[in-house]
Amino acid sequence: MRNNKHLILVVDDEIDLCELMSDRLEMEGYETLTAGNGTEAIKKIKEVPEVDLIITDVRMPHGDGIFLLNKVKDFAPSKPVIVITGFSDRTEPELSALGAYATVAKPIDYENLLNIISESL
Repeated sequence: MRNNKHLILVVDDEIDLCELMSDRLEMEGYETLTAGNGTEAIKKIKEVPEVDLIITDVRMPHGDGIFLLNKVKDFAPSKPVIVITGFSDRTEPELSALGAYATVAKPIDYENLLNIISESL
């Protein structure tokens, strides 16, 4: 267990995946919040500025991951954003140019994700 007290916002429209990822991160000692889309995530980040890191899916209705990356870059540029994607319609260099700290493919390799989270914080 990493026993971190960092607050991570997990954003995904697939509620089961969002809860699974949140549970896994909490088992590692992180605190988590969840949101079902980019619009909801922006609201939570503004309400809880203590969020240290954002993990977001790319494809979501009502504010996708690209929308979220752009908004975070505007008002919280120091917060790292890790993008999770199951599709190859956006390359890692494209997502990096938009402000993503890292890109992780689905299905998620949690050991890799945990290493990226540790590096980013």
